[in-house]
Amino acid sequence: MPAPIAVVALIAAYRLIPRQPRPADTAGRYDLVGAVTITAAMLLLVYTVVEAPDAGWAAPRTLGGLAGSAALLTAFFVTEATVRHPLIRLGILRSGPRARANFGLVILFGSYLSFQFVATQYYQGMLGWSALETALSFLPGGLLVALLATRMGQLADRFGTARLIAVGSAALLGGYLVFLSGIDADPGIATVVLPGMLLLGVAWLAFPALNIQAVAGVRDEEQGLAAGLLNTSGQVGGAVVLAIVTAVLTSNGGPGSIDGIRTGIAVSAGFAVVGLIVTLSGLRRPAPVPSVEQEEYVEAA
Repeated sequence: MPAPIAVVALIAAYRLIPRQPRPADTAGRYDLVGAVTITAAMLLLVYTVVEAPDAGWAAPRTLGGLAGSAALLTAFFVTEATVRHPLIRLGILRSGPRARANFGLVILFGSYLSFQFVATQYYQGMLGWSALETALSFLPGGLLVALLATRMGQLADRFGTARLIAVGSAALLGGYLVFLSGIDADPGIATVVLPGMLLLGVAWLAFPALNIQAVAGVRDEEQGLAAGLLNTSGQVGGAVVLAIVTAVLTSNGGPGSIDGIRTGIAVSAGFAVVGLIVTLSGLRRPAPVPSVEQEEYVEAA
């Protein structure tokens, strides 16, 4: 479904969004080295983690892949810090709230996508549920998001994005813990599946707050960069965390084992714990998102 919608949006954008001339000093310039190094680093990291259970975590191929990914990431950051027109201006992440928003989406998207994969294996592979029954088990969280998402702007104005993200992070961890407590051959719908999915639905209500916090205070011409960086964080989190969870699941009995299912969900819960700690650090030492003027001052300095 996303592909045709994206095509329609692309055509509409080309026809409807007013064109603006590019600044003279950026014409014809593109950070090709940055684009290649970051893409190669992510591909190599995901491939290495996925193949690690078969190759061995201490195998030369695995260690070499991890080292190669780290080297490519280092090359990317060096390039972005030195090139005249970087793909990503690193200064955009000097804001603590903005950096936490990007990291928060890594955890939210990555851990939930991994949980969804493990839960689907559990429902269909071990419990024998149909595809429809499995889909219906995820529905309560989606309905909660659909009902409450339109109010998130008002809640963010009233309570601030940091508090909403903290509530979402706590709900994310709580949902995983509910499932961990009830994973067996016959999980209770009313005691495990429904409350767990409702908590995960509450967790996704942090998504609008993460978006607001990620772009607040960014200069107009860099709104696209900030929003694109946030969405890239989510996609990278989904790929990397899912690769890690899949590798751990495979190493602990696979999707046909209760122990493997529990281990997979436990890894998602572990990532949620890290996300909650980072989120709470923002509440403990609250700092305003830099304004446009502050960012321009930092850049000039």
